[in-house]
Amino acid sequence: MFPSVESLLMLALLSIERYIAMKYSLRYSSLVTTPRLTIVVFCSWIISVIPVIFHPIPATHLFAKWFIYVTVMPSILIIVYCHTTVYFVSRRHMKRIKTEQLPSEGKTKFLEERKAFKTTSIIIALVFLSYVPILTYGILKDILRDIVLSCVFLNSLLNPIVDCWRKKDLREVIVELLHIRQNGGG
Repeated sequence: MFPSVESLLMLALLSIERYIAMKYSLRYSSLVTTPRLTIVVFCSWIISVIPVIFHPIPATHLFAKWFIYVTVMPSILIIVYCHTTVYFVSRRHMKRIKTEQLPSEGKTKFLEERKAFKTTSIIIALVFLSYVPILTYGILKDILRDIVLSCVFLNSLLNPIVDCWRKKDLREVIVELLHIRQNGGG
């Protein structure tokens, strides 16, 4: 589980970096610095190792699972938010480039950022596609479990029906009981 959690955390960080590069391009170099990146990457590694440490310990097994969900879900939401925002910013910039005469340096920088965004988008799409089988398995497993349990409980319903169908005297008693109830008898 460690590599997949770390992978999602790194993609979330990469999405945030792309978001800052596109949304705050003038302040990018002051916001995204090597020391800050080092600290954030180190923290993501620490966060992704926590479930690995606690998972083998029976008393903290539930905590480890919970921690994975609390880490994975925000990462996915961050990735979706950042990429959606960057997509719209990118579209707005492209319209501006087509309608206005911008300096070639600004245009080149934007096109490089857009290329990096597309590369990141492809990587994230592949990650999400790689998660589809496990999500499908989880959903199908739940559905199949429900079907199997329904079949087990269906047995409790079918046994009396089969008994009534196969035993004439039991069938007559049930029909008689139904007639008594319909006629208002006790």
